[in-house]
Amino acid sequence: MAKIEFISIRKGSYPVSPNSIPYLILVALCAIALLILLIHKRAAWPLILLLSFSGMIYVFEFFIFILHDCYRYSPHLVGISYYDNALGAVCSNLLAVPVAAAYIAVYRLNWRWIVCLALAFGGIEWSFLQLGVYEHYWWKTAYTILLLLVFFRFSRQWPIWLSGRYRAIEIITLLMFAWSVLGTLVYALALTGVRIFHIGYFEDPYHDDIFFSAIDAFFKAIALTVGVTVTRQPWGKAGSLLVIFLTHVVLMRLGILKIMIPLWQYWLIYAPCCIAVLWLVAASDRKLDRFRAEH
Repeated sequence: MAKIEFISIRKGSYPVSPNSIPYLILVALCAIALLILLIHKRAAWPLILLLSFSGMIYVFEFFIFILHDCYRYSPHLVGISYYDNALGAVCSNLLAVPVAAAYIAVYRLNWRWIVCLALAFGGIEWSFLQLGVYEHYWWKTAYTILLLLVFFRFSRQWPIWLSGRYRAIEIITLLMFAWSVLGTLVYALALTGVRIFHIGYFEDPYHDDIFFSAIDAFFKAIALTVGVTVTRQPWGKAGSLLVIFLTHVVLMRLGILKIMIPLWQYWLIYAPCCIAVLWLVAASDRKLDRFRAEH
């Protein structure tokens, strides 16, 4: 296994860099747009929808970004190269594109808006390429525009499906919501240097970590979603946590999960995080039930 050395945000080989400015501006604009949306609607369901859209994008990015290296982000905010790459993806997939999709879904924006937003993101991508803060390997900006047209149209339809009689749509929404939250959380834990996954699929240990972290987060999301939606009983929620904790122990025993701090400290961090995500999924389930009843 390659030598593993953790370097947190702004501490490492990258000084404060002009590369970070376009990313920070984009994040700030999207955060303002999200705040305006939440203030205007005064409801939780748009945020649940946004994070669910983020989870859907994570599914797509797992295959093209993590597995097949379609492009590379270079915000120069993190000293570890692949974690820095992943942070750029988080800026896009957790906030930028989902915020646009949420506006389309909440306000039922028509095709003109969908086309304009897809072209706007294509323009942002082109600008980032020209600035040298982002690069393509085999990807093309035309792919981005085309897929965003499809995704934005899909996003517009999702609340309509969600308000229908099929509970499966609500369960999928919760699963994608949970994966978005968990995927972001495990990435944050990676940045702090408290743990790392290693199975040897990729030569770069940090690429390997992001790869297995995504898989681990997805199965945790399934466990929490099932625990919340299938039984709707306290024992179901407790059972989902037990499955997660036992799986974690097994991964540690197998040497796939390596803990870099005293174990008791790690559990003091990890267990409350899992409980908090379980609470969020359960609360979101209730909010979505109310949304379905009102729509």
